[in-house]
Amino acid sequence: MGGRQVRKQASRNASGTKIGLITPDVPRADYCDDALSLVHDMTIPEADRMVRPFQPSQPWRVQGGPRGRYTALVRERSILLLHPTDEPYGSDRSLLRAAVGLHERGWRVRILVSDDQRPGWLTEQAAAAGIPVGHGPLAPARRRYFGLRQLPAYCRRLLKARRWVRQEVDSFEPSVVMVNTSSLLVGGFIGRPHGIRLVWYVHEIVTEPKLMSWVFRLMPSLTGDLVLAVSHSARRHLTPFRFRRSKVVTLWNAIEPRPQGPPGRQQPPLVAFVGRLNRWKGYEVLVEAAALLADELPDVRFAIAGDPPAGEEWRTDALKAEVERLGLIDRFELLGFVKDGAAVFERATIAVVPSTWPEPFGSVTLEAMWAGTPVIASAHGGSLEIVKAGKSGLLVPAGDPYALAGAIRRLMLDPALRRRVAEAGRRRALEEFSPERLQEKLDEALTRLLQDGPRTASDAARPAQ
Repeated sequence: MGGRQVRKQASRNASGTKIGLITPDVPRADYCDDALSLVHDMTIPEADRMVRPFQPSQPWRVQGGPRGRYTALVRERSILLLHPTDEPYGSDRSLLRAAVGLHERGWRVRILVSDDQRPGWLTEQAAAAGIPVGHGPLAPARRRYFGLRQLPAYCRRLLKARRWVRQEVDSFEPSVVMVNTSSLLVGGFIGRPHGIRLVWYVHEIVTEPKLMSWVFRLMPSLTGDLVLAVSHSARRHLTPFRFRRSKVVTLWNAIEPRPQGPPGRQQPPLVAFVGRLNRWKGYEVLVEAAALLADELPDVRFAIAGDPPAGEEWRTDALKAEVERLGLIDRFELLGFVKDGAAVFERATIAVVPSTWPEPFGSVTLEAMWAGTPVIASAHGGSLEIVKAGKSGLLVPAGDPYALAGAIRRLMLDPALRRRVAEAGRRRALEEFSPERLQEKLDEALTRLLQDGPRTASDAARPAQ
């Protein structure tokens, strides 16, 4: 804009987005919130030709002012979401919740899912909500890829993933790219094509293998403009020694509410576990606790709903063999994968979340609380933020079958306590973890990121303490 004297003003377009205006009075042109404005009295085609060499693609669009007095280059609210799986588990549901909320609030949304799995639940649900989904190479960091022999092949997959994501950015022209989970290391290598903002939404606490865990911990804050962690526990994990902590903020997850069913639970009493059968969810601890209670509470039954990750199908057979070895086969329902975990909790007397490693958040805990089922959870990770010990649930030391058995015994023998805990848990879930609250804070954080930068976006995302 040469040496022209310009004056910057502020205005809003029809959708309420702030834009900057330039008129010939003040010495410099500048960014104003989420728009770069151009010298007045230009036609839109003239402005477009002038800007393209500097801003070669959307998310900027040229917009005309009233009576042709000015033109403005306005940043659109559009987001490309990267996700590693196509399943109905915690991070998948969280991504869908975020995508639908942004879509309903006027964002242009597209989801990219890794093609190392068949299209499944997430694709179906997103399509039903009118959100397009693309499948391609995202090179999620799965455990089976990190042996010494597999690592070179994984690096090649990572380069292929980078090319594909950048092609999608060129095509979709988003203003924000959000990487959902730190397992998508490709997020750290895509750069900033067309001036995108990069956001990480981290749903995990990775502690093993030790060396790789530091990559997952530090990659988001080293490469992102904003990092959203699903709990304070996850945030502390991502910021060792307070490293770049101002860039990492907590945005609590949520689940969809459902009407509370009529009073009454399954008889005989049922203790339910819902979750993946992986190495840290603690379903084995529940089996041990059930064995300890077998003689004292002979009427109590137990249910385990969930299947193992791909490549660990042996866990299902091992679980069944252990239940048979302990003589509990008539006391256990081994349900495998269930689409509606909350329905299992609705017929349960008690829900257990006995994770042996810290839960980054604990969506299954919220599902049980929504269902009006008293919860017993391990006392670490996100469970410490969801459950108020002794009020909205019980907390026990992780990996301790004796403590878990004691908590089950306490609730089973005290119906009044069960009722108080269940009511307090449902009330807390309603007040603190609603989807509307999550979607509103996410929308505000991303909008502020486009307008004012990471620091104000961080302020917008923070939950009430």
